[in-house]
Amino acid sequence: MPSSDTSQYAMPRDWSVKVFSMPNIPRGSQGIILTLRTILNELKNNTPVSTVLKIEGSDSKVTLDHLCVRLRPMGITIKTPSGWEISREADYWLETANDFYLAAIFHANIKFFSEILAFFDRPKTSNEIQEYANVKFKLTWKTSSDVNNRLVWLRDFGFVNFQDYNLIYSITDLGREFLNTVVPVKPQEIPKESDVTQNETNIPVSDWALNLIKSLTEDALKNRKPSIGYIPGSKTLVCETIGEYLQLMENEIDQEIIRKYAEESFNIKTSSLHSFLSTLTTLGLIERKSRATYQTSELGIMWNADKREVDFVCCLQAKVCFIFELLFNLQNESKTAKSLAAMAKVSYGFVNENVNEIHTRLSILKSARLIQEEGLDKFAITSRGQKLLSMVDVQQPMANIDTLAENTDASKEVITNSINSALEELRVASRDSSNPMHFEKAVQNGFRILGFNAQWIGGSGNTDVLLSVPGTEKSAYKVTVDAKSTASGSVNESMIDFDTLEDHRKKHHANYKAVVGCQFQNDRLIQRAKEHKVVLIDIDAFEKIVKMHTEIPLLTSDYREIFKSFGLIDLISITNARRRMQNAGDLLRLVMEYAEKESNDLLTEGVLTEKDIYRSIRDNGTFDGVPGIEEIRNMLEFLSSPLIGCIQKVKEGFSANTSIFDASNIFEFYARKCRADK
Repeated sequence: MPSSDTSQYAMPRDWSVKVFSMPNIPRGSQGIILTLRTILNELKNNTPVSTVLKIEGSDSKVTLDHLCVRLRPMGITIKTPSGWEISREADYWLETANDFYLAAIFHANIKFFSEILAFFDRPKTSNEIQEYANVKFKLTWKTSSDVNNRLVWLRDFGFVNFQDYNLIYSITDLGREFLNTVVPVKPQEIPKESDVTQNETNIPVSDWALNLIKSLTEDALKNRKPSIGYIPGSKTLVCETIGEYLQLMENEIDQEIIRKYAEESFNIKTSSLHSFLSTLTTLGLIERKSRATYQTSELGIMWNADKREVDFVCCLQAKVCFIFELLFNLQNESKTAKSLAAMAKVSYGFVNENVNEIHTRLSILKSARLIQEEGLDKFAITSRGQKLLSMVDVQQPMANIDTLAENTDASKEVITNSINSALEELRVASRDSSNPMHFEKAVQNGFRILGFNAQWIGGSGNTDVLLSVPGTEKSAYKVTVDAKSTASGSVNESMIDFDTLEDHRKKHHANYKAVVGCQFQNDRLIQRAKEHKVVLIDIDAFEKIVKMHTEIPLLTSDYREIFKSFGLIDLISITNARRRMQNAGDLLRLVMEYAEKESNDLLTEGVLTEKDIYRSIRDNGTFDGVPGIEEIRNMLEFLSSPLIGCIQKVKEGFSANTSIFDASNIFEFYARKCRADK
């Protein structure tokens, strides 16, 4: 390779704006560098961009246009009004045939390229390189694909050798020579994104905007819409776009004029315009004055006077859920968009995990400097966000958890957060295909919440999770559970080996088999599961069971019905058990209320019988089937037992021995004792 004039090298970008991925082009049989040369020569020769390029040794059917799109981020191709062009640096490489210039382009535009070469103080495995990228450069790569893509290019450049017998890479003399011509970034030189609001004394928010959200009740917060709605244009220019339309509609204006303005100024179709107008109406920024006319509202006029982005966030908070709630959940640690989407589904009533909705919120909050990016697809709250959050109330996570806790002193809020965190983790882990253990342990935790003795085993030849329910030989049972995580979210037939599942069941002497995954939508897979007596538990159903359990806790023996119905999980199978438990709880409460009330009656002297209680509750309407005399007698016997003592036996029947409040404390004490060692 001829010596290089480094003065012609591309100027390196700042690390923060370098791209993450290598050029995704076919390698072919003659190497990926030759493929790149072929692509650029075809472009230089004015080959039509719709042409599908044939690369020797590759069956790729990608057009020249798509290849140019893939090459643009790293500064090799440029899109101009007249079409695609080759960058000056790439053209210089074609003319000189000096691959150092191409490598220098990659060094200048791509994260962690020359930095790999600088890491070779000794031979390294790809796993060691990936760990170095994640730990030292904060790249958070979950798989080795990004490292492997770089190593493919480095090997084609001749900068790296690969020893296939021990799977290690090492730098060549040519690699060292190139390394001497560039300056790789050192981990300590990577600038940390500073919080520009750190020293901010006053938040740029209007009083009217704060008052708008401070007046929201908990019911108003719960009744907000989950979707922001359609807003045209770039997510980073939301306020500018809305501001232009509000200015257009300051005076009552006909919809046809708005349509022409939208078409000519923003190339927005009529159907999209209707959606946008609906969004602005929902947010209260415009009003429909007649069938065909709109006008900016008083709220819209107030906001548009300054177009403050924080004020707009307040307008969103008043009408749309999971705005300030998103900030609330970033207080203690940064999170990814996927984990926030799972949180919105589990704890705030979203119908599904809508990552697009989350990205829209993140973009708006980032523009308002209430959050900032922290690593790849991770977001953290800023000082401004913290201060603003302290001034408002947010919607509490949705859960009814009165009976379940993980420690003896857990408050209801702590329990709620614990359960919701477990469900969010379950959703995120179900798509984390690069780390199967993550999902296996999340599944184990989910079954523990339901009361199962859930043992994580994992490993080759074993089930992932083993569920055990104690009891007699007839009542005890075991379930082998296989956890299937997949990035696509849908578990397909090829991922499940039914023979292996049966081997696991036999090995662990289990009664039933189950598979847990994000979704099971293949009819053939469901039919095969029925044939092989396997229960398929999707994440939506798992979440529903846990939330049902927190409302009405069932015995683990009751859940046996779920594992006896094969194919896609059938929650109807536990309906009778839920009805029985619900009725028992209602009967206990009504018996205590009636006994306490009767204790003040001078005529009866507080004495009541089974028939008295029956007559008092038969027309109550609370029960799904009025309890009979025997059920009432059993409840009275239970409450009058020495260990409970809330009711006492007297000659003529029963009478209250304490208040319903005291009864609640007694049951809570026993519940804490049951949880004390868990």
